[in-house]
Amino acid sequence: MDPNKVSLILGVLSATVTAVGWVFLNHLSRQKDREERLASNLRADKIKRLEISLKQVEAQIAEFYGPVDGLIHQIWAVWEVKERIKSATAEDTWPGIDHFLAERYFSEMHTDLRRLIGEKVHLIEGATIPESFYDYMKHSVMENIQITLWNDKKISTLKAEGIKWPGQFQLDVQFGLHRCMQRYEALLEELRSGPQEQAGSPGASLLGPQMTPSSR
Repeated sequence: MDPNKVSLILGVLSATVTAVGWVFLNHLSRQKDREERLASNLRADKIKRLEISLKQVEAQIAEFYGPVDGLIHQIWAVWEVKERIKSATAEDTWPGIDHFLAERYFSEMHTDLRRLIGEKVHLIEGATIPESFYDYMKHSVMENIQITLWNDKKISTLKAEGIKWPGQFQLDVQFGLHRCMQRYEALLEELRSGPQEQAGSPGASLLGPQMTPSSR
């Protein structure tokens, strides 16, 4: 074969191999760029969803469960003081003590509790409102009506059967607060450690199975 033809063929083959190699490497480079952009977008999306969830939990703690839990503890603190005072005073003074503390202390705290439940109901943990919240509202409203009747009309309701404080109400509030604080810490830890794509909602895998107060 003519040496010139051989040189030409070798040159063409060499150029073809070089071109194919360039195309292949360029394809790999572009594929890697796409994968990196996709991974970056996924990380950014996950961080955004974590931050949204974090803000929701922060609102639950700061605007609802924290204030409600604090008011409940204040109510019980006043109740304990009332019992101490009554134990050291004559029995015929007890109705006056009860009315004074109800009007000056309990009434305002119950008003704040009813307002929080009414205005922040969307922040209650879970898909349904616990029954104890409705029971509390009945207890609180009755006390308010009794105080108003006496103050405005001087009508005594001492003989009326009262609606007791629902013990489950405080348990449900404490459970909701604890649950929110758990999720808050889990979300915060996931943000600090660098979010990885996981199945389920953000932070859910760190909280374990869903629970209710009665199942604890």
